[in-house]
Amino acid sequence: MTCLTLSGSASLKPDGKSRPPAPWSAFELRLDLHPDAALPPAGDLPAIYTCRRRQDGGRFAGSEVERAAVLRRALAACRPDDRIDIEWDSAFRDWPRRHPGTGFIVSYHNLSVTPPDLDGILTRMAAEPAREYKIITAAGTWRDIVAIKRLLAEARRRAIPLTAYCCGPLGPVSRLLALAWGTWRLYLAATPLVPGMLTTAEFFKVYRAQRVNVGSRLYGVAGYPVERSLSPCLHNWLFEIRTSPDLYVPLPVPDAADFLAALPDLDITGLSVTVPLKEHLQGLCVSCSDEAARIRAVNTLTRVDGGWHGDNTDWSGFRDGAAGFLPAAGPVLVLGAGGSARAVMYALERAGIKPFVWNRSRERLERLLADYPAVRRWDVSRASTVQAVINTLPHAAVTRLDEVGLGGHPPVPVFDLNYGSPASRVLSDAAARHWPVQDGLSMLYHQARAQHRRWTGGDPPVSWDQARQLLLQAVRERSSNGEPSSGGDD
Repeated sequence: MTCLTLSGSASLKPDGKSRPPAPWSAFELRLDLHPDAALPPAGDLPAIYTCRRRQDGGRFAGSEVERAAVLRRALAACRPDDRIDIEWDSAFRDWPRRHPGTGFIVSYHNLSVTPPDLDGILTRMAAEPAREYKIITAAGTWRDIVAIKRLLAEARRRAIPLTAYCCGPLGPVSRLLALAWGTWRLYLAATPLVPGMLTTAEFFKVYRAQRVNVGSRLYGVAGYPVERSLSPCLHNWLFEIRTSPDLYVPLPVPDAADFLAALPDLDITGLSVTVPLKEHLQGLCVSCSDEAARIRAVNTLTRVDGGWHGDNTDWSGFRDGAAGFLPAAGPVLVLGAGGSARAVMYALERAGIKPFVWNRSRERLERLLADYPAVRRWDVSRASTVQAVINTLPHAAVTRLDEVGLGGHPPVPVFDLNYGSPASRVLSDAAARHWPVQDGLSMLYHQARAQHRRWTGGDPPVSWDQARQLLLQAVRERSSNGEPSSGGDD
């Protein structure tokens, strides 16, 4: 059940309509923000009355006596399908016993940690005769997310209607995963009230998560950072076109050891792998495609018997995305020597092109040169022969054409694996010089399409032109909201 939290206004008529479109099942009226709102609210959806304390992430600054007065107004207005949210550790915890005809949600909020005894907390909460229960904790690690998954499984086993997920930096992915793990409700707002809360725009436009149900297969992009990635927007669109309930989410991995320890318990079916994990996660695979083995980096993992199968769709994504833009032959300069650069080298090798390579890190450069003997170390004396530049460096890398000795070079095409807004330094520098430029949106689409085939066995019935419109619209919307939308080759 998806609940619309009314945080910015006490009106229950978003966009001038008396009832929002499906799948809303209830409005949550935040009385801590609107203590004087008219009750019962207008509209024909059930209401959830909440007056949250500050310690639980709310905004009510009055005394408990004053809060009791607000909640009693809700008690008097409560209809059969309405709910009143009360905290398990508050003075109102006995209200379900005192008012047995009223529907209560007994909730627990810990905005600091995920306690180790979640099962015990649920058992003690369930001793109160409420209609529903809610447990929200703070996720500091991926193991905390796994703890919520296990709690939801226990609640389903015991037939306890439980809403559970996390807040904090891992909050959005926790809430999305909880949809497939059986959370009773999911609360959305136009503007998040607590860190990690999903917005209505994210839910419908990015994740299209109204499709998701218990048992949906889960996919995601693992790396750090991944919040700028457009892969969730693209992959969930592909799933929706196929009328699939499956879900693709961002999986931020600031600590690889923490994520890898939790991964077996997350029920993930397929992974996109981005920086800095493309080379690291190859060792996780029980088998690899010939392409991934040659490139020595994976960007695609698929769950198989016994573990993971590793693949690399970056090379074909680059080949197809750059087709018609880069010259078919001749010397090119590749910036970078990481996993993405290796995929580009493989594609160029198959095309019979011998590139130059430039990279700041000598150690990584030497490893790449050892694996690709035909690749030549960059020498500025050869600048006059370069017919194209390919940038594989991460978006945050500060590199200009002057730094690699191309400041006075005649215009040549520049293909950048990064995409979105703002543009990378290399791409913006080339555009300012009026060189032909192309970002990595086309590569993103082609490598994602190849991933989709590997995961589902089918080819999505869409074209690059259709996908381009979707991705450009996502970039424009993020930019208009003041959000960065740039990313790398997921």
